Amino acid sequence: MIRSLDHLVLTVQDLDASERFYVELLGMEAVRFGEGRRALRFGAQKINLHRAGASVAPHAKQPVPGSADLCLLVAGGEAGWAALRTRLDAAGVRWELGPVARTGASGPLQSLYLRDPDGNLLELSYELELPLPVALELPHELPGGSTLRLAGPDDAAGCQAIYAPIVASSHTSFETEVPSADEFATRIRACVAPHSWLVIEQDGAIVAYAYSCPHRERAAYRIACEASVYVAACIPFFVAFDDTFAIDSAPFVAVHVCDHGWVGEHCAQLNMQPTPSSLSGQRAYPA
Repeated sequence: MIRSLDHLVLTVQDLDASERFYVELLGMEAVRFGEGRRALRFGAQKINLHRAGASVAPHAKQPVPGSADLCLLVAGGEAGWAALRTRLDAAGVRWELGPVARTGASGPLQSLYLRDPDGNLLELSYELELPLPVALELPHELPGGSTLRLAGPDDAAGCQAIYAPIVASSHTSFETEVPSADEFATRIRACVAPHSWLVIEQDGAIVAYAYSCPHRERAAYRIACEASVYVAACIPFFVAFDDTFAIDSAPFVAVHVCDHGWVGEHCAQLNMQPTPSSLSGQRAYPA
């Protein structure tokens, strides 16, 4: 299995110009190896530089300058990122985009975009350190014999069965076609920390599910999320106090979905399969 990235290759027009950019502006270390070859070291990785038209074999099928799109994590968290931004501002760097919220391999990022001398797109990011209080230990046994737990792809069909009538009979979902069970499995896999996808299982069947996702990508929304709760028609429920949704006598603590320091308007949406007592609403949670 793959453990980590050791190095990658950039094809550049001017070796000296590229080296100056990455060393003087981004703080990488210039490295010489082999027979006059050049690289840029940062952390435990490096970037090997190939001059256009003189790539070292074997090489990519079409090694051309300006075709790379890289995300680089800045040392020092937010303070280091801000210091690097000030340094690049002073050097007259033109920003392509940002600051904007993005999603990295391990969680949410705050990012700025710029280009190197060859036009390669660089995303300079730091990892957002959001508070992650735990509302419940999962799986959690609920009164009445049901279980609240994290969802997996195998729960896709059960979640889809709850969702399908809502799509078909209301406008709440903003979808015009019912997603397949395979699409649900993809959505569950894509729900990664710091967000959650939860289900309530009773007698081997999924009777409710909830998930959270980023509210919007703009920087000010980085501590906001949207949380949705879907409940099967056979399960009556009501909204209780203290940010706890209750299903019969078994509390569905949906705050676990959006208790990770999230704030913002329209943070939660409740949906129930169509019945005479259907309820849909929105509610915001404090940080």
